[in-house]
Amino acid sequence: MERSKIRLQIIEYATSAFMANGVKAVKMDSISSALGISKRTLYEIFDNKEVLLEECIVKSQHDYDAMMQQIYADANGDLLKVLVSIFKFQVERIMKINPALYDDLLLYPELVKRMERSRNDNDAKIRNFFSEGVKQGIFRDTVNYQLIIESFKNHSAAIASQKLYKRYPMIDLFNSFTMVVFRGLVTESALKRFEALYNLQVR
Repeated sequence: MERSKIRLQIIEYATSAFMANGVKAVKMDSISSALGISKRTLYEIFDNKEVLLEECIVKSQHDYDAMMQQIYADANGDLLKVLVSIFKFQVERIMKINPALYDDLLLYPELVKRMERSRNDNDAKIRNFFSEGVKQGIFRDTVNYQLIIESFKNHSAAIASQKLYKRYPMIDLFNSFTMVVFRGLVTESALKRFEALYNLQVR
């Protein structure tokens, strides 16, 4: 098998394993065994687990960007449909993540900083999204959306620093903050249409 295909298989398997078990619980030996490749081959492609984890994060970010482009294309400019698809994806993703992953990522501060920079780079896109949503009658025009963006960042930081994911299921944190704030931002007509398109079930 071509080295590039083996590399992709490793990244895809490791990404799923990290999400399901955390980073510390996943051993390089178990990855090579699960994929039927030698440890020598694995270490020739990735020097260590941190390098592999970084590549998993990079690919996940690229995959997310590609998915967002597809969601926008499928919605034909209807931002409410975009929101429905994004929320569905987030819920599905949250349900797949073992909270141990959040703890383990703290052991890799440089990778965490990289992820934060990536999120900060999206601020302009998010502001444009809100602005277009106001034009489409989805979001209220009386809200300071830059403040909302900052509030979401602080909320995410609080979850990490206070380790709220250990005290509450991530789906509860999502439903009790993200969805509550969202419902306060959208217009009444948009909220009715949103509920018709997507009935979020709290688990």
